[in-house]
Amino acid sequence: LSVSSSSPSVVTGHKVVVVVCHSSLAQTLPPEEAPVDRPFWGVDDPSMPLPFDLADIINRVESLLWRM
Repeated sequence: LSVSSSSPSVVTGHKVVVVVCHSSLAQTLPPEEAPVDRPFWGVDDPSMPLPFDLADIINRVESLLWRM
């Protein structure tokens, strides 16, 4: 893994840090199967939204548990 830091965003004023996977296996995957680089933020900026719908993930996990 490597971490790259971009300059502060003009729109939000937040500094965005992207963690990039440099796994040789991940680099051989076609673009539609490659890992998605997501922005990272710390506890000093809790207002940034999650890059995914956590409620949807929780609902899916709960439905899987009910099937067991």
